[in-house]
Amino acid sequence: MPGVAVLLAAYPLWSWQRLEATQTFIEEELRQVAREGLLPDPHTAAGAARSDDFIQRRIELLRQAT
Repeated sequence: MPGVAVLLAAYPLWSWQRLEATQTFIEEELRQVAREGLLPDPHTAAGAARSDDFIQRRIELLRQAT
């Protein structure tokens, strides 16, 4: 039982760390794309404005830029 408790406690921390790493990667990629002048306008980019999810909007901007 203690092993299961450790896993249950560790999983949210692991998930949070993965989300932070993903967000850092996406933000760096967006900066690089913006430097190259390829970043679409986030207000007019199709699909980006439809989502209330911050990460999903960033993913959609990267998808359109690439």
